[in-house]
Amino acid sequence: MSEQFTRSNKVLDNHCHICFAQNIEESLSDYEKLFSELSISEAGLLSCPDADHCENGFDPTENIKVLYLKSRLSIPVYAYASFTWHFDKPAPYGDFAKEMLKMGFDGFKALTQHPRSRKNLGKGLSHPSFAGFFEVLDESGSTIVCHVGDPKSSWDISTASKSAIELGRVYGEGFLSLEELYGEMERVYKTYRNVNFILAHFYFMSGDINRVEKLLWDNSNVYLDLTPGGEMYVNFTKDPVKWREFFIKHQDRIILGSDNYAKGYGKGRYALARNFLEGSEPFPYSGGGEIIPISLPNDALKNICSGNVKRLIGNTPKEIDRKAAYEHCLFIKENLFDKLSPIQKENLDIITRYFK
Repeated sequence: MSEQFTRSNKVLDNHCHICFAQNIEESLSDYEKLFSELSISEAGLLSCPDADHCENGFDPTENIKVLYLKSRLSIPVYAYASFTWHFDKPAPYGDFAKEMLKMGFDGFKALTQHPRSRKNLGKGLSHPSFAGFFEVLDESGSTIVCHVGDPKSSWDISTASKSAIELGRVYGEGFLSLEELYGEMERVYKTYRNVNFILAHFYFMSGDINRVEKLLWDNSNVYLDLTPGGEMYVNFTKDPVKWREFFIKHQDRIILGSDNYAKGYGKGRYALARNFLEGSEPFPYSGGGEIIPISLPNDALKNICSGNVKRLIGNTPKEIDRKAAYEHCLFIKENLFDKLSPIQKENLDIITRYFK
């Protein structure tokens, strides 16, 4: 893919991860190189401790790794904490939210409404046990990035993409339907109106512009994240004129993201998103065919590529409470150390010494 983007000088990629099993110092070095190469001036780093590509499927050190990179990286980083363990009652979830905000996290990330995570956990974000968590977020006006569902085609083996089939991301018996996942999420964002909900991957609704329009009109606390799913951009290309009008009209509700990782996975997705927003000529798509860009005006690009996150969270990321971060490291060592993999133990030692 030829990189056409040139017009957004200040870019905040608000959907980055560090889930690969990697020495934290290597992650730091790799991210410095990646952000420089892609001209990313600020980043949103999302904790994702229970993703299927984490070592052993789970990493309880993920939050503190995110906070460490926030402290060490040379560019400003907005840090998003995620659930590293789960509770049966609301109070511990509320305590978790307070602890993360005190440590210096700028917001939260939830994979809970992902089909596989939802099945494994046995409850969604609308479950009463999460009430304490959302009450804290509602009181503080906090932001949470939520992955809800997957492409609609993933519920039908005959329409699922080749990559979805290869990765086992086709959902049948035992999984909630996409509409059931939407229903649970809707109950949450309609209940906690002072929480900013960023719905990742365009909420997997790019195939229905009228439904997305209604979603935004009816819910002023809902925002859409542009992190590919390539199917999003294929759908946008089906009616680029109409979607360009949509993006301009709702430029204050859309946020740039890429799924960038320290090791470089995500660079193509980042180029896809920015070429679509900024380019003027059709460009080839790795999944086949071409993507027609929408060449947004500069004011819309400024909002989508950085301004909206700053308006929601602040012009600069929050300060880190180093004492609280150190105490969190000690908690993991005292309670979860035996469950950590060798690289997780190594990273925890490095981070504990840093925050001490």
